[in-house]
Amino acid sequence: FLSVLRQLPDIGDDSADALDILTSAERTGLLAGQPVTAPFTTVWEMFERQVRATPDAVALTTGGTEEYTYAELHAEASRLAMELAEYGIGPESVVALVLARSSRSIIAILAVLAAGGAYLPVDITLPAARIGSILHQANPVLAITQMSFCELVGTQLPRLVLDDLAVDERILRRRAVAPSVRRHPEHSAYVIFTSGSTGEPKGVIGTNAALLGYFADHRERIYRTAWERLGRPMRIAHAWSLSFDASWQPMVGLLDGHALHLFDAEQMRDADRLVKGIAAHRIDMIDTTPSMFVQLRAAGLLDHGLSVLALGGEAINPTLWEELRDLSPTAVYNCYGPTEMTVEAVVAPVDDYQVPTIGTTNAGTFAYVLDSGLRMVPNGVVGELYLSGVQQARGYVGRPAMTAARFVADPLLPGQRMYRTGDLVRRLAHGGYSYVGRSDTQFKIRGYRVEIAEVEAALRCQPEVHDAAVSVVRRDGAASLVGFVLWQAESNGDLARLRSALTDRLPSYMVPARIVALPKLPVNANGKLDVHAIDQLAETALSRVAENGMESASTDTERLLCETFQEQFNGLVPHVDDDLFSLGLDSIVAISVTLKARRRGLTLSPRMLFTAPTIRQLAATIDAAGPDNAVESAAYGEVMPLPMVC
Repeated sequence: FLSVLRQLPDIGDDSADALDILTSAERTGLLAGQPVTAPFTTVWEMFERQVRATPDAVALTTGGTEEYTYAELHAEASRLAMELAEYGIGPESVVALVLARSSRSIIAILAVLAAGGAYLPVDITLPAARIGSILHQANPVLAITQMSFCELVGTQLPRLVLDDLAVDERILRRRAVAPSVRRHPEHSAYVIFTSGSTGEPKGVIGTNAALLGYFADHRERIYRTAWERLGRPMRIAHAWSLSFDASWQPMVGLLDGHALHLFDAEQMRDADRLVKGIAAHRIDMIDTTPSMFVQLRAAGLLDHGLSVLALGGEAINPTLWEELRDLSPTAVYNCYGPTEMTVEAVVAPVDDYQVPTIGTTNAGTFAYVLDSGLRMVPNGVVGELYLSGVQQARGYVGRPAMTAARFVADPLLPGQRMYRTGDLVRRLAHGGYSYVGRSDTQFKIRGYRVEIAEVEAALRCQPEVHDAAVSVVRRDGAASLVGFVLWQAESNGDLARLRSALTDRLPSYMVPARIVALPKLPVNANGKLDVHAIDQLAETALSRVAENGMESASTDTERLLCETFQEQFNGLVPHVDDDLFSLGLDSIVAISVTLKARRRGLTLSPRMLFTAPTIRQLAATIDAAGPDNAVESAAYGEVMPLPMVC
């Protein structure tokens, strides 16, 4: 207060905004940061150092069916890298990976980095239109794929088909030595796409230097502490989608001698199966979202001696935070970071904080809490979080204007850039940051970033839709979308057809749980969309289910399923013919429903919910299988790619 008073005589005709409410001592303290310890090298060269140090140690396993030592994994990646060099892959070349989740995925990632290029992971479960948009924007020079997915790649892009016998034999004949190429830390390492406010996904370019900055911090903060406690390298679970930047959280363990356990897509969707795999492989560490952790805990995760639990992608509510503080001897970390700051830039050991906190910045990362005029605010005052430092991404592929808008000049460190996160936080007096909310319409569903504007754009581009609005409803820590549409004047709108069109365009986690047609969208006195009214309509729409849900059940199995969904949906009972996905069912909820159904003696798998999306269909499937648990094997008889929501 005294500092502000001293400035008043000199302010003249300037606005009060010109006042600096920080003292010089406060400013010095807020600018303090840790020096970076990242080595001046590349990810591939760091991996090679580890190969030389522990060639015979286990590097990668996949569900117990495959196991690679560091030397074997290096040889496989080197051979493929030599093949890529023949295609002209080198620094700044983008290579699309259109592959099923397997050891080949990890080998392909390492091979692209060995060749000096950047990999573009493509989720094969995405709608073809979205895959086409990603490939068009990133403009890769080559796609590494399999015969099953050649159609997704198209004919315009050169393809290296790994399950082509001639290709596999040619690669096996190559020398197990990576190509000689001039690699640099600032060369791009990957292009990973996230939701975009313009209606199209945007690709973030991550560099080798940013990845190694992230690794250097986590090696000292998390990995080395666990290594010392265990007296050996960790066995780290990989249960993230490879098209998500969080996939690097477990993968950087390969740069420090740990063993990476890649769980398959089916295990990732089934809490019981994933926990059984964790127990069978004696996993020491897993990184997942808070909502997924709740499902894993219910399936018995904490009964198997977990050493490290890292949570990220979603905010942790106070109740769960208290429970996490009681998990000793398991070390629990709350990890925060946008894709633009390379996986995680701020980390909080849960035991160090009484209330939910996103912690302190990694070494080499600087955080500023700024007001709308880009001035630093004091401790305890809400401001927008800006991040800068070694982990910062290069920007967005093919989008210079968007890059310039989000990666802005750092007024505090001349010549540097800072990333505008859009997250509102408070800086705590004892260090760390408390998350408050968003300054825009972006939020996360199961760890995936979602821009409401992109969902609205997908609705508006349909020919029968005149206008649209989307709201997010949060319940029990989970988020669901509700869409509202205004039909064209001459259109007889069809909500089922509209939902089908969205499913063809958007990932499943971005398709609204419910779509409602309105005669007009509510507006406020200024003629703008009444966001508060839309949010109220969304709450009502998501809660509206058939009043006679339990009475509609005609068999014991249907009644047990109605009870299961009544428990899941907080007392609301669906009608046996209701589309469960329209009521908020998604891949994470499916895991929870599966566990609740099994406790009632029903043999149910998450996949069955996707193939039989009503209670009547589910009951018929279960009854047809009989009491001998044949339903489990029958449910997996047909291979159907499904999106994994992390």
